[in-house]
Order: sequence, then C-alpha cells, then structure tokens
Amino acid sequence: MSEPVALFFNASISPKEFATTLLSKGGVMDPDSEMEGRVSHGSRHVWFFLQSPDLRQLEEPIASEVTSALGGRPQTNLVMEISRHPGSDELAVELASAFAAQWPVVAHNLRVPGRIFTPLEIQRRSVEGIGFSAP
Repeated sequence: MSEPVALFFNASISPKEFATTLLSKGGVMDPDSEMEGRVSHGSRHVWFFLQSPDLRQLEEPIASEVTSALGGRPQTNLVMEISRHPGSDELAVELASAFAAQWPVVAHNLRVPGRIFTPLEIQRRSVEGIGFSAP
C-alpha cells in the first residue's frame, strides 16, 4: 500500500451510492462488506473504505481545516489505500474527482500533515494527471 488519502464529504453517502459510483468507474465491491471496494486498471489499484468520520482522530489544525474547506462538519469519510505501482496515485485522483463531481469533498493525505486538497485542486490534478503525492 502507498499513501492513504481520506476523502471527507459534507453529505451522507449511503453504501448503495458509494457502490454505484465505484461500479461506474469499473470497480468491484467486497463480497463481504458493502462498505469496501476496489478499482483496478491493469496493475494500478485503489482500495476504498467507507466510514463515518471521527474528527477526533485528526490532529488540529487538520480537523478545523477540513471542516472549514467543506463549509461544515464532514458527514462521510472515504479512505483510499493507493497501490505503490506507478500510475496508481493518478488513478486515485481520477476516482476522487468522480466522487467530487457528485458531492462536495476535500481530500487529505493522511501521511502528510496539513495537506488538504480542495475540490478545485482535485479536479485540476485529475485533468493534468497529477497524483496526491506530487507537490
């Protein structure tokens, strides 16, 4: 696995809505959990874990920055675990952009303190083919 990136939404996303979006991007759902899935394109992989957000797990000022960027407290959290294979990071941004097209979202690279990606930045990176780990 590579950098875990969390997507925070200010909307409540149901497991069915999560599955619909993931499947529309060529993903598969975990047969044992409606809260987990994966998208693979060749050797590029991104695993997804749908959760209820717990801002207490985020250090300040990250929790405040996420809340401020969203315009309110997150209602849904989607953690992406990104394969280390080349191109997987860019695939993760493309997939995050697909979710951002449906719901207001910000992304946070969980291993880089203070690295918050706004919806516009997610879209820009997706169009330019830039991953979350790039500066």
